[in-house]
Amino acid sequence: GSSPVTYTVYRYATATNNINCNDEDSFTFTVYPLLDITLPDGYICVDPVTNATTSSYTINTNLNPTLFNANWYLNGTLMGTGVSYTATQEGIYDVEFVKLTPDVGANCNFKPTKVTVKKSSVAVASVHVSAAFEDQIDITVNIDQGYGNYIYQLDNGPTQESNVFSNVAAGEHLITITDTLNNCGSITLKATVLDYPRYFTPNGDGYHDTWNIKTLADQPQSYIYIYDRFGKFIKQIRPATQGWDGTFKAELIILDKRT
Repeated sequence: GSSPVTYTVYRYATATNNINCNDEDSFTFTVYPLLDITLPDGYICVDPVTNATTSSYTINTNLNPTLFNANWYLNGTLMGTGVSYTATQEGIYDVEFVKLTPDVGANCNFKPTKVTVKKSSVAVASVHVSAAFEDQIDITVNIDQGYGNYIYQLDNGPTQESNVFSNVAAGEHLITITDTLNNCGSITLKATVLDYPRYFTPNGDGYHDTWNIKTLADQPQSYIYIYDRFGKFIKQIRPATQGWDGTFKAELIILDKRT
């Protein structure tokens, strides 16, 4: 039980050779239970690939080391002693307390207890960009390895629990993946969304006069080949240049006339 219990003991004595010679008395004593102590569970951080510990978890009993000691066991093996212990392995630890002073009255030792240590980690992840040039392009983050709970951020936008970013604008983006289970850290991945201008107006007014795929500008060796609707080759351009001015052999042409 958790409350002290008092017992009364009665003693009766008689002479073995004279039953009329006898006496009796009684005394009481109180049994105090061992004290309860609760230690918080925690997490360590590990490498998601090698499982090597990158961040430990220190368990503090907050007991006075001049009055108590403690033995820390993992799977029956003594891992350390002392009123605090720094865990570098996951598992369920058995904690046994040693009282360094005599028990006097209610001044008792603590019951053995357990502490659970789990693991978390940064993520190993990859990104998938849906088909280029669609009307809506999504970026999906896939967690390939990791023990944490993760939130996701596109560029400097808000964090989200969903691993999918919908209708992402063209260009290069940074995706940050952060562990929230034990704050073991973040990783950042790059993703490029390819899109093209839906129209251009080569009328010399300085607005949308040329056409290009600017998201390929960081790939200077790339080429873009333009054909008309019948498959006739019209123009070859590089994405790092100004782009196509809408002419074929210096004559303005119409690739797609809609009525």
